[in-house]
Amino acid sequence: MWLSKIKKALLPEPESVRRVRGLLAEAYRTSTKLELEPLSQPSLHKLVLIASIEDVRENEIIISQPLVGALNHPLATGEHFRLLFTSKSFGHLSGKTESLGRIEIESAEARMIYGYRMSLPASLRIVDRRRKLRVSFGSGPPPSAALYTRRKCIPLRGTVQDLTPAGMLIRVLHKGEQELELGQKVHLSVHLPEPVGSISVEVTVVRLAPSSNRVNNYIGVTFVREIEGLETLIKRLQNPPNTLKKAS
Repeated sequence: MWLSKIKKALLPEPESVRRVRGLLAEAYRTSTKLELEPLSQPSLHKLVLIASIEDVRENEIIISQPLVGALNHPLATGEHFRLLFTSKSFGHLSGKTESLGRIEIESAEARMIYGYRMSLPASLRIVDRRRKLRVSFGSGPPPSAALYTRRKCIPLRGTVQDLTPAGMLIRVLHKGEQELELGQKVHLSVHLPEPVGSISVEVTVVRLAPSSNRVNNYIGVTFVREIEGLETLIKRLQNPPNTLKKAS
């Protein structure tokens, strides 16, 4: 074993590893948020976790405790994720990472908080923006949504956690009159920012999952028809004016 460590120390580090570390270090310097998609959830709407980079080390990165909406989401050691972030030079980048365990880190306010050690991705690839249009409402009040299983029923009420041109993920806050089933058609009422505004449309239930606190549920739905202005809205939310001004 010691011989292999000596060989590793003597061999030059692959250029791809230095490039990955450099891009993540750039994301750290610019306070770019990370998205983590659990690879163990093969459904259409995975939980999208939001975290910030706290440090970039030789073989790992340190991230803040991930959030789903406003809730902390614990990571299991050995859990695998798809990591996504935006680079100023290359656009949307994606790579695979693994949770290496929880760690205590010092926050900007000089107090100790919990974070996670994550493996350095072996490589990063450029993601097609058109296929990866997604916005997560990790900060600020998320839009409220209501799901109706039939007319004049008490709806399932919740908040929109993430949004794509194909559908959305809703965290249920109040139960309605009827439990949902995968593939079921229901009616969605939600008010989104302009240029979409208030919509009342039919959707299909494609995901049903408990949240980490086992109190609320997550419901993924896809739109039956295309929503006008939704792609424009997502792009606008991904690149708010103040963020663009700061980056320049």
